[in-house]
Amino acid sequence: MTKLFLAGFYSSFALELISTVDFIVSEKNVNTEEKIIRELEHWNVRKKTLFTNQKFIQIALNNINAHLN
Repeated sequence: MTKLFLAGFYSSFALELISTVDFIVSEKNVNTEEKIIRELEHWNVRKKTLFTNQKFIQIALNNINAHLN
């Protein structure tokens, strides 16, 4: 299950992206790209700089939603 969830997310950037977005979705109960980007903008400068590209959020969110039970 974990192997499937992480498929394609092997770089340090991609692993941090998927784990960050997953944290926001599960812990903050946020599930739209716009709200996730707002959370990232308030997290810290590093996350804001790296991950607020909507395309990145879309890819991570699609993967998370595809693996929810």
